[in-house]
Amino acid sequence: MTLPLRSKLKMSKLTSNRLRRSGSVFYLDVKYNNNKGSITSANTMISSVTGQNATLAGREYASVRVSTESIGSSTSGTFAWYPIVPGSVTITNGVETLSYSSTNGTVDYLRSSLSNSVNVGTITLATGQWSLTGTLETGGSMTATYQYNWQTGGYGGSTSTNVPTVNIGVSSATITAEDFPLRADFTLGAARTKVNCRVKHSNSVGVFEQWMLN
Repeated sequence: MTLPLRSKLKMSKLTSNRLRRSGSVFYLDVKYNNNKGSITSANTMISSVTGQNATLAGREYASVRVSTESIGSSTSGTFAWYPIVPGSVTITNGVETLSYSSTNGTVDYLRSSLSNSVNVGTITLATGQWSLTGTLETGGSMTATYQYNWQTGGYGGSTSTNVPTVNIGVSSATITAEDFPLRADFTLGAARTKVNCRVKHSNSVGVFEQWMLN
């Protein structure tokens, strides 16, 4: 996708006037239009100048995956995108992680990665609501990674925002020509090149030397 964008580059002609040796480069910018996971709306997705967003959340923007969504430090809340796909939720604070354990009807249960932890998480799949029995080890902010069902919901559970979108616009940058002065110093001997040639004319063959000055 980057190549077609780069092929759209247009550069204004630099003037020959020594006092005006600047111009503008016009290029396409693709920006996110939704908050999804750790991606923030209006941030750059693909740029002809800086390239594409290579983070996991950036690569998964155009998918049903929501990567590292910030959910704060409380013990309950609602995910931004839902309904939730069963068995897809992981919640972590970087020390303790709650991952899928089982499903009971429309509720997923999460269990802790720490053997001495009694924390249990529940996810109401249809509404995206989640709750924990207690704060994770050492506390702090948490993130959630999950998948949502885009055919029956989307951002805020609405099918009208079930597909993340992007904004494509034209940006420009000013460029200025620079001088690159360089002088080459050499002796006359270094510039002389001796060339031996064999010349055939009729039935006779002659040899001559040609000296070239570069």
